[in-house]
Amino acid sequence: MKKFIALAIAIVMMAALAVPAFAAITEETQNGQGEVTVSYGATDAYTINIPTSIELGDKDVEGAAQAVSAADVVLAAGKKLTVSVASTNGWAVKNTAQDATETIAYTMKYGSEKTVAVNDAVILEVESGNATGSVNMYFTRTADAVVTATYEDTLTFTAAVEDVPTES
Repeated sequence: MKKFIALAIAIVMMAALAVPAFAAITEETQNGQGEVTVSYGATDAYTINIPTSIELGDKDVEGAAQAVSAADVVLAAGKKLTVSVASTNGWAVKNTAQDATETIAYTMKYGSEKTVAVNDAVILEVESGNATGSVNMYFTRTADAVVTATYEDTLTFTAAVEDVPTES
């Protein structure tokens, strides 16, 4: 009896494994053909590259170009990617020693026009349909140190996707 039950279970298991896969065309056709739509939903995407550090040079001597770039930009029609910059210390490097107040002013210029940056200045724009964009920044120390120390500032770069203004 046990052998019979074991044989029956084995036959049922083999029958379960032998089920063929079926495909069906669900649209009614005259010639046995069907159509399927292939789609992909792209979302806003981009990569922003900024310098890892910036060293100020001699007073009143413009430093080498530092690039900010956007790559792999994918945006909806009518949109643009903007990159803005702001200085924590108001475009001055500050003495990093505790309780120190000394600062050294500097300027940052950007683009081919070498526009002087102010806080929250948009320095780069990439419109929909363009995969890349870049801008050069130029830094100039405009004052001398009065105390021997390490001086630092932090620049914050902010990327945003905005509507392209429509002309009326």
